[in-house]
This record gives sequence, C-alpha cells and structure tokens, in this order.
Amino acid sequence: MSDVPFPRTQLENLSLPRMIIGSNSFCGFSHLSAARSKWLKEYFTVERIAEAVVTFVEHGIDAYLGGPREESRRACLEAEQRTGKPVTLILTPSGATKAELAANIDLCAEWGAKVCMPHVSYTDSHAIQSENRIVDLDEHIKRIRGHGMIPGLSTHRAETLKLVERGGFDTPVIIQMLNPIGFLCSVETDWVVRAIGASPKHVIAIKPLAAGRVLPPTGIRFAYNSIKAKDMVCIGVMSSHEAKEDIVLALEAMGAIAEQQRELQVSRSKAALI
Repeated sequence: MSDVPFPRTQLENLSLPRMIIGSNSFCGFSHLSAARSKWLKEYFTVERIAEAVVTFVEHGIDAYLGGPREESRRACLEAEQRTGKPVTLILTPSGATKAELAANIDLCAEWGAKVCMPHVSYTDSHAIQSENRIVDLDEHIKRIRGHGMIPGLSTHRAETLKLVERGGFDTPVIIQMLNPIGFLCSVETDWVVRAIGASPKHVIAIKPLAAGRVLPPTGIRFAYNSIKAKDMVCIGVMSSHEAKEDIVLALEAMGAIAEQQRELQVSRSKAALI
C-alpha cells in the first residue's frame, strides 16, 4: 500500500477525501437479488462494517456516505475509537412526507453529520423540471443550514444537475450516478459525463462499479477520468481486502502514484496466461 497522502477536495469549510466510503453493501442493498441482499444484511454486523471503515480511515479516506442508520453510526464510532481519527458523516435522509424528511434531517444533525443530502427517493420524486424547482427544497435547505450542516442532494438523474443550477438552489454538492455501463443512469454515459463536467457543483459519483457488474480497474479509472478535479467517487466494498485494492486503483487513476503491477485473479482456465 502506498504511503502517498490520499488526494482531498475542499467543500466550503470541510476537507474531504476524493474517495468516499459507500454503504449499500453494509446496509444490505445488493442491487442484484433479494437473496444477495438478505445475505448482506445477515453478514454485515457492526464489527464487520467497522473493520472495513478502519481500513479506509487508516489510508486517509475518512468520510462515510449513507442513510441515518444506527448500525452505520455505531460502526463509524467504533472506527473512530480504533484509529483515533474522526469520521466525517455525509448522510442522506429520506421521508415519505415533508414532516418525515424534516425529522430525519434533525436526526442527521443529532448524529453529527457535516453534510446532509436528501435522498434520491425525495429528490427525483419531487423534482419538477418544467418549473426548475424541487418541492419544499428551500425549506429543507434552510433547516439543514440551521443545523450547521452543508446541504446537498442525492439524485440518479443528470437532469437534476441542470435543474439545481437553473433554480439557484443552495446545494453545493450533488450525488450523481456514474459508471461505464450506464447502470441506473438516466441517460447515456457521455451525457452524464458532460453534465458533471459542466456543473459548478461538487459531484459525488456513485455506483462506479455498477453494484459489482464492472471490474474495479475499469470502473474506478472511468469514474476519475470522467469527473472534475474537485469531485469525489463513492465506492462500496465487501471487505478490507477490496478497500485496499480500490484505494490503490484510485491513486493510480488520479495520477498520485504510478501504475503498479498487481496480483490478478488466478484460476485453472488462466493457466495458459501464466
């Protein structure tokens, strides 16, 4: 593992690593099958989540993205205790009603989140493109700022990057889907890349490996080559081993280190290549 400091970006008064710890696997969201999701929920105890978070934090990746979920909060607290370093919480509250979302924003503040980004389930269902607005968003942003958190939005739609810009919303950071096969993207990947590049916002690119459908070298290189120098990539892992591998790939993709010779998967079918 390289000793090179992991590249960072400045979001208002907050320094963030350009790789963010993702949480879908930890929460049991496989985006593959009900059986896989059930296994993930059973497998990822607080201790196993904390083990992966510790690996990231030890290598300068000290920001965690996810919903306000008790197991995740406990895992991050455990990682802080084990490393002696704080973990920045970037939380994505949801809510079926205005009052429910407001209550979850309050919970994010109670848990010490630095960035609060209403979840895609709110953003994309409340966006009115023809009017350049998102229902009740100004009130939610005011609530987030009132708690001293930085407001943002989570979306799966590249169109939302344009909407928030046209609407002049106080959302300096946006979560956006991005991977080389267009998994869960609203439009073709070249359009998504263009929208990210044109946006003045900080962007956090999610699903770079398309929930396991893309190999890490391919997905990570594509993501970092497709975003701005101030943007970030959020990635989920299944273990500390994957975290270590992804960190090196990210450093290579950002040009922080030279490309390294790495151990590849070995099976009997590859005998002729060895």
